Amino acid sequence: MSLLQDRFAVSDQSLSWFHSYLTNRTQTFTTSSSQTSPLLLSSGIPQGSGLGPTSFLTYTEGTADIFSHSLFYHLYADDTQIYGHCSTSYILALISRLSLCIDLAESYSTLRLQLKPSKTEFICIGTRCNLNKISHEHLSLLGSAIVPWSAVVRDLDVLLDSELSMKHHISKVTSTCYYHLRRLHQFVTTSSMQPRSS
Repeated sequence: MSLLQDRFAVSDQSLSWFHSYLTNRTQTFTTSSSQTSPLLLSSGIPQGSGLGPTSFLTYTEGTADIFSHSLFYHLYADDTQIYGHCSTSYILALISRLSLCIDLAESYSTLRLQLKPSKTEFICIGTRCNLNKISHEHLSLLGSAIVPWSAVVRDLDVLLDSELSMKHHISKVTSTCYYHLRRLHQFVTTSSMQPRSS
C-alpha cells in the first residue's frame, strides 16, 4: 500500500479500493475428496484477475533502480530484459556493468523477487566478423550465480540467435506447422473414411 501511496500518489478512495482488494484474502486447496479450511494470504495478487498484471508491474516498478549503469531495460510482466551496446573492444566493460545489475538484483530478495539463473539468458548480438573477435571465455555474467553466454535465446516466444538470422525461429515455426498439418491430414483422412449417413 505504501508503494502505491509514495511512488504513484494513489490516495483516498482509490487507495481504500486497492486495500480492500488486496487484503484479508483467503485461499483453499481442494482435492478430489477433501478441501482445506480457508488460509489467510499475507502476500500475492489474485491470479487470473484483470488487475493482476498491473498490480505486479506496480510492485516491481521500483526495481528499475538497478539499471543505473548506462544500460537500457524493458519490463514485461514478470520478464525483465537488460541490454546495452558497445564496440567489441568494450565488451568486457559492458559485461561488468551487466554483472553489477545482477548483484543489485539480489538486494530485492526482501520483496520476494529473485533472479533465477536457470531462467536467465545472456546473448551477444552482432555480425559474424565482430562475434569472432570476442573471446567466449569472457562471455558470462557473474553475480551470485554464473549466467553463461547463449547462442540462441527466447524473447516472448521468438528465438533470437547471435547474428539475428532467425534460422532457429524459422526452423521451430516450420516444424510446428508441419506437425499441425500432419495432424490435420490424419483427421481429414480418418473422417473421410467413415460412412456418411443419408
